[in-house]
Amino acid sequence: MAGPTTLHVTYGDVLADALARIDPDPERHVLVVREALRDGPVVDVTMDELDAFVDVRARHLARAHGADESQVAAELGEAWTRIASHPGDVVLHVDADPCVDCAAFLAAALRVLQDAARALARSATGVSIARGGDLRAAVELRPRDVAAGAGAWRMLAAGDVAGLRLAARDQLERTAPGVIADLPELLASRGGS
Repeated sequence: MAGPTTLHVTYGDVLADALARIDPDPERHVLVVREALRDGPVVDVTMDELDAFVDVRARHLARAHGADESQVAAELGEAWTRIASHPGDVVLHVDADPCVDCAAFLAAALRVLQDAARALARSATGVSIARGGDLRAAVELRPRDVAAGAGAWRMLAAGDVAGLRLAARDQLERTAPGVIADLPELLASRGGS
């Protein structure tokens, strides 16, 4: 599915480096997201609420980690806007093994992509997940996979542990294996209800 207009979104620099080793094409569109969404508060992330999401995350990162709040806000706003507005295919690159950070990133990205209507009225979403920098093993998501991931993000942002557990067990593991499985435990550890 990777073509000349594909946006490759990597969760962290290690994956961007792995992608460059596989295909060092300087024309490749690569966006690196460097933010652990498991750490600190989250709110829903839609295009209408993007500023609120970015403000919450930037404020947290400034207070908890000494980051420059305005610089973080600019970087996060640009990254999430680019993910949502990219007109071509999008490949979300995560670690080879499922992890909480990757699951949270995928859920947020799928929420943004769903809000951008990537899963509406299309049998093919143009959204894929590649693990460990392996483009050959990228799996294109179906509209229901994008919707399931987006739903998981909404439950995570709302603090709905029971809903996430039920969704992970009954739906998400069938539609998008390994994407959301760790989120109920993440939310429970944060004191979600």
